[in-house]
Amino acid sequence: MNTGGQTRIWAVMTVTEFTGKARLLMVITVNHAVMRRTRYISNAGERASVYTGMKRDCGSIMIAIPAIDAVRREPMLVKNDRYNFWMLNWLDQFMVGHKGFICGGCFKNIFSKEKVKDLDIFFERQSDYDDAVQYFDSMTPGYEGDDKRGEEFTFFYENDNVKAYKHKKTGIAIELCCKIFGTAEEILNHFDFTVTKFAYYKEEVLDEPETEPFGFDGMKELAKGHEMKKPETHIEYKVLMDEKFFEHLYMKRLVIDDKIPFPMSTFERMFRYARYGYFPCRETKMKIVHALRELSEQQVELSESLYDGMD
Repeated sequence: MNTGGQTRIWAVMTVTEFTGKARLLMVITVNHAVMRRTRYISNAGERASVYTGMKRDCGSIMIAIPAIDAVRREPMLVKNDRYNFWMLNWLDQFMVGHKGFICGGCFKNIFSKEKVKDLDIFFERQSDYDDAVQYFDSMTPGYEGDDKRGEEFTFFYENDNVKAYKHKKTGIAIELCCKIFGTAEEILNHFDFTVTKFAYYKEEVLDEPETEPFGFDGMKELAKGHEMKKPETHIEYKVLMDEKFFEHLYMKRLVIDDKIPFPMSTFERMFRYARYGYFPCRETKMKIVHALRELSEQQVELSESLYDGMD
């Protein structure tokens, strides 16, 4: 074997759903260009591994590969201040009056400078959703409660997952989602494609104290028998996104880096995204195929979806 030239021995391995053991399928000889390409592809998800060692046996070369745990890139969400995301400022008008946050496919439209048709607003708990429904109801024609506000919205539609309103000025649909509840991070972890894993939310942040609570001034106040003031807070807007969001958005690539809660829905959405020029990578296609194979006929017929009524 030439270990210093253009030829290398490459072990092609298969991985069983990230939790099994790698096993050797074949040993092939490739040149440097192919090997670099193979490594690049494999780093995207289910990945093959190069041989870990070799030895000579009876004059022939044998690749010795111990069984190893399969490798997987853990999905990572990145938090940022909104200062570098000035193009999201117009969303603030839809963030007041309730505790919800915006997640999902609208951000791929915003950053691609495409028309936004709807905004999906999620909530941490049922009570927050109920308060938001009350708030938006109070801004629709026909509402007669004491808290009636200006009629900025009209009722659009309602189903088991969503109650939606149409903003009169912009024509954008505001979809209040009640299928699942949780923090922005928890909601994004339910999404399938990385190009939908983006959230715009409000965070309560402590103000900078005028005096250190346990500094000299603070101790003097305690010595006088005064209670320490409760720290004051203010609201800051934050963004949370998949670390590969902009890379996959630019490449128009559909990538699933986590579980697929509703495989049939994801399969159907894959075709819808194809109309917009987004196509799945090889690993994503294989994940969807494997997930579909595990469904029963009843599950296929029901095609339960997190996204029914949402983007």
